[in-house]
Amino acid sequence: MRRKKKSKFPAKYVLLIMTLLCAVIIGCSLKASETGPVSTAAGSVIAPMQKGVNKLGSALTNVRNHLQSKKSLETENEQLREQLADAQASLNQVQLNQEELDNLKKLYQMDQTYADYEKVAANVIGKDAGNWFSVFLIDRGSNDGISVGMNVLADGGLAGIVTQVGPNYAKVRSIIDDNSNVSAKNLSTSDLCIVSGSLKSMNESSQIDFDDLRDKDGQAKVGDQIVTSNISDMFLEGIPIGYITDIQTDSNNLTKSGHIATIVDFEHLSDVFVILQTKDVTDTTGTTEGEEVMRRKIVLTITIIACFLLQCTVFKALSIASISPNLLIVVVASFGFMRGKKEGLFVGFFAGLLLDIMFGTVIGFYALIYMYIGYLNGFFKRIFFPDEVKLPLALIALSDFFCNIIIFFTLFWFRGRFSFGYYLLHTILPELVYTMVVSILLYFILLKINEKLEDIERRSAAKFG
Repeated sequence: MRRKKKSKFPAKYVLLIMTLLCAVIIGCSLKASETGPVSTAAGSVIAPMQKGVNKLGSALTNVRNHLQSKKSLETENEQLREQLADAQASLNQVQLNQEELDNLKKLYQMDQTYADYEKVAANVIGKDAGNWFSVFLIDRGSNDGISVGMNVLADGGLAGIVTQVGPNYAKVRSIIDDNSNVSAKNLSTSDLCIVSGSLKSMNESSQIDFDDLRDKDGQAKVGDQIVTSNISDMFLEGIPIGYITDIQTDSNNLTKSGHIATIVDFEHLSDVFVILQTKDVTDTTGTTEGEEVMRRKIVLTITIIACFLLQCTVFKALSIASISPNLLIVVVASFGFMRGKKEGLFVGFFAGLLLDIMFGTVIGFYALIYMYIGYLNGFFKRIFFPDEVKLPLALIALSDFFCNIIIFFTLFWFRGRFSFGYYLLHTILPELVYTMVVSILLYFILLKINEKLEDIERRSAAKFG
């Protein structure tokens, strides 16, 4: 049994205080005489009270005379209250019927809007803790033809997707959930974006987020409708999500982000439609998500191998004073600041491993160096944008320089070869210049490859929690 919570102020202390107060009062009364000021004051108070008691007796007589009439009035009031309660109940029933009628009208309009799809109507019977329908239950399940992956509509827009199904119920994860990501597009411009659920944004402004909007022509504006895109692997195409409420350009000057006011009223969700059809996981190109990822990796691998072969063959033949450019450094650094630390790390490891296998004395030496170069370049992804050339070229130059510095100290200096000045002037700096000349062309080729890879990656990013 749970113990009753004790008072913050113990009773023994209250008792002590009241005892002291009584003692003071007693002491004061003992010192005062019967004919003193205290007695006089008491008489002044008591005399009017006695007079008031006499008047009270007369008043009680009058009250008794009115009791019977008051009782009859109470009976009449009780009857009136009962009549009022009946009228209020009738009014509530009328209002309830009107609400049900309005809901039916909305369902009918939504049914007509998506007449091409087979649907089933359902009632919301439960939701997760909180003010919003992040995850909710409906009263239809597998017995009604519902299965995992089916789209759920409400108020004429996208509400969520079925994630769990029982015989007579289904669990739906709404698009406002933090784990939700929907591949969408601007209906006015056809530019793609990603809509992400955000309970934080819903609590603050009743909105969700969108990002990665590639508005090259700057035509996107507040009020544009956002709908599901054709490349989504979970959601049917063209279902309304909401309207843009604000939009701003990202730090890379390439994409835009902002907020969306949802069409669905998630705070008062009650009736939904479930489309009895799941999205074909094969996109418009006939390629599944796993194949897209694999294709991206294959393209990246071919790029690395091609640059490795060019560096070891063609550019060796085109060497100047036995100096040839380091194409792999260009690849590693570029994919590092274009795609981030993780991508740069893996590209660097693979590129360095090729050098270790073909020309290295210790397997893993170049892999380690190139891996760190790719990783460190990944820190600059946040400030990288394609229209700026100075930063990429500067990072490529620094990467080549420090790579050669590390190689000198590990392969030459520790073996007693201290001629750093000679090595700097005859190897490091000439290679740096040659690499930068080649980078002017190679970097833009890699940039175009990366843009293609990002387009493919966007397809696989359109998943729902």
